[in-house]
Amino acid sequence: MDCVFCRRHDTRRMVGKIVGLGLVPSLCCVGFLLIQAPPSPPMPQTNQAQSLCYAFMRNGDVLVKCNGETEHVTNGGNVRDFAVAQNASGLALARDRGTEWIRKGVGVVSFDLEIVFLKSGLRDRVSPTSVLGQFIPSCGTALLRSHSSMRDLIGETALELKPYGDFRCSSDRKIILGTTVADHGVLMGGLPPDRRIARLKGRGREVKYDVSPGGRYIAYFDYGKLCVEQFGSASTCVADVEAFDRISVSDSGEVFFTSHTNGTCYYRDTWHVSKKPLPGYSQADECHAVFSWRLGEKAPVMLEFLGRNPQWLTPEAASALHAWRPPREDPKNDNNTR
Repeated sequence: MDCVFCRRHDTRRMVGKIVGLGLVPSLCCVGFLLIQAPPSPPMPQTNQAQSLCYAFMRNGDVLVKCNGETEHVTNGGNVRDFAVAQNASGLALARDRGTEWIRKGVGVVSFDLEIVFLKSGLRDRVSPTSVLGQFIPSCGTALLRSHSSMRDLIGETALELKPYGDFRCSSDRKIILGTTVADHGVLMGGLPPDRRIARLKGRGREVKYDVSPGGRYIAYFDYGKLCVEQFGSASTCVADVEAFDRISVSDSGEVFFTSHTNGTCYYRDTWHVSKKPLPGYSQADECHAVFSWRLGEKAPVMLEFLGRNPQWLTPEAASALHAWRPPREDPKNDNNTR
């Protein structure tokens, strides 16, 4: 997961302008946006935002919001990453076990990789690891990207879609988007790749993209530009945007992403943040929040102040998470209210 601290992104605010990227050679600016967090409370949500269903992280826990109601999926404050299979088959969690000290004072952070089978009735699987990649909810499952390989965490198998080295796909795996091993700088579509989506300026985690579970929409972010398109059509973008963590696009075209907001927050680490100074929260920096944006909207909407790492949820996945919720583990204070 990407670091949240603003100084590492070298960005102090996010200003957006909507531009259309079609076959017409001229580009025109339709509007400007300054996204900033109000001192308290966070900005109200629109009716559209109230009807969305999505998961996100805040202060080391996974939460789900559906129809304006928020509930905790975890409560231990130790989750570092997660992904929900959109077909509701499973949930992947990376839980921090703390630092294990080895020889000569070298510390290694260890994790528990927890796989929850939401529908099959199989027993949950937990395995310790000191090597953790990026969790990706895509292709009808929860993927783990480590180096240049993809693994289906729910199906417990490697997933290859050659010649792609990195990819996202619809739940039926018919719509595919990715970069090839031969050229990481071009976002391509199809299998085999037969459509050039965009020439990317960024590399690695700077480049983010997604395919909606139903395959109708794709979205990508690259060097300050967030774009969404109905697959096969022209893209529409919002420019001068900052986005970190993953992005997630819904079956109706909403794009979810994390960005900084104006105002100062206090960090214990990358995952734990407070609006007020607290013991152990010594790193002062800009706050962050989960936003959404969709075709036809002039401006992104802030959904979750101090939230991050969002994922849009199908109704099936949201229902499965609601039914699974375990007993409260070790409740932590939610500094979003402080």
